[in-house]
Amino acid sequence: MNVYDKANDLAKAIKESDEFKRYKDAAVKVDQNEEHKKMIKNFMDFQYEFYLAQMKGEQPDEKRVEEFNVLYSTISNITDIKEFMEAQMYFARLMEDIQKTVAEASDTGLAFLNELVGK
Repeated sequence: MNVYDKANDLAKAIKESDEFKRYKDAAVKVDQNEEHKKMIKNFMDFQYEFYLAQMKGEQPDEKRVEEFNVLYSTISNITDIKEFMEAQMYFARLMEDIQKTVAEASDTGLAFLNELVGK
């Protein structure tokens, strides 16, 4: 068995998956509307900002939270954006599951390696 051939098979299977096709189709729709792209970018910027605050142990500014809630409410009612966000979530879950499977398969069981890297 050639591992590289299997990796190529996996890449092909991902591209043929319903999750990928749905995500790609949704992305094409969103890409055709500048306002929708801007809204998604703003939404992702908010998410990143809140993530950074959380990592620092801080609470996000109440005004920013309110702005986020307004944006979220708005994009939740736009079909193309809602479909894009859902498709993105399902595709990300697929990739996480694949990554977990590969990581488990590559676990050598050598506990001392975990100690060396501080786990």
